[in-house]
Amino acid sequence: MPTFSQDTAIELSSPYYRANYEETANQNLLLLLTHQRSGSTWLFDVIRSFPFIAMHPSYFFFSHLGAKGARYPVDLSRSLGDYVKSPASESVIEIRPFFWRKIPRFKQICQCDISNIPFYWIEKIHPHFLSSDNNNLKFDSLLRPNIHIVLVIRSPLETAASFIAYQKRNTGWYKKINPSNIASFLISEYSMLLSIAKTGRAIVIRYDQIMSTFLETIFKIFRFIFSEDIINEHFRFLKSSIERIHIKTKIPNRPDKNSRFFGLSQNNEQVTGGPFLSEPIVNRKVINLYDELQCYSSDGPL
Repeated sequence: MPTFSQDTAIELSSPYYRANYEETANQNLLLLLTHQRSGSTWLFDVIRSFPFIAMHPSYFFFSHLGAKGARYPVDLSRSLGDYVKSPASESVIEIRPFFWRKIPRFKQICQCDISNIPFYWIEKIHPHFLSSDNNNLKFDSLLRPNIHIVLVIRSPLETAASFIAYQKRNTGWYKKINPSNIASFLISEYSMLLSIAKTGRAIVIRYDQIMSTFLETIFKIFRFIFSEDIINEHFRFLKSSIERIHIKTKIPNRPDKNSRFFGLSQNNEQVTGGPFLSEPIVNRKVINLYDELQCYSSDGPL
């Protein structure tokens, strides 16, 4: 896996380079398709910590899949000119077309031979980044044999609470979504995720599974993309790596100065007692869609 410098990143933005990069379309892609406030950025960072999984430096896959949006939260990134003590701790990626930023880089050091583990690119996309018709996702481009889709979902009540609480901390985030229309927004997101789940081409991960069964959840993803032979051969390395990552990400509240991971707990908001949690913020249609999605997770609905 090559190391991409800032100079390489700038070179990748040239039209000539883009036009000659079509071969990437047939390479392995692990795609996290998830609604907001589901712990998806944290899960995304955890998975790309492994040496055989990485973000492509350019906007290629978003363009190839017809997606429009930021590949990584802009507020969690840094400008190219920002000083960093350890350059190896950051990667330079094209977050939006021709808009390059630095994001944290978390690579595990491996002392064993993992050359037979297939390499995967990874991307995270929200459903509304993709084109749809009446909440029916146009997903033909997603159903390629080299694309493995992981759907990440969270209960509507917790999602709404976390969404609105985050807006209070970041007033410029999703300005058009508010307590009066968040139900409609979630209906759209869940509907599009459900259309993918029904194809049988994706696995479904719930937020509560990430929280309560971290090791098993990551292994579920690995078993989805790798053969059982690969899992068995490298079980010890995978397990120890996941456990090290878990320790690094156990942050009591928000990301602290000792960790570059954006803590999973920053998604946890109080889900009772707030005036914004009453009907119609989480209506029956939203709950029904989520319940149907849960049926596609490994242990079914709670």
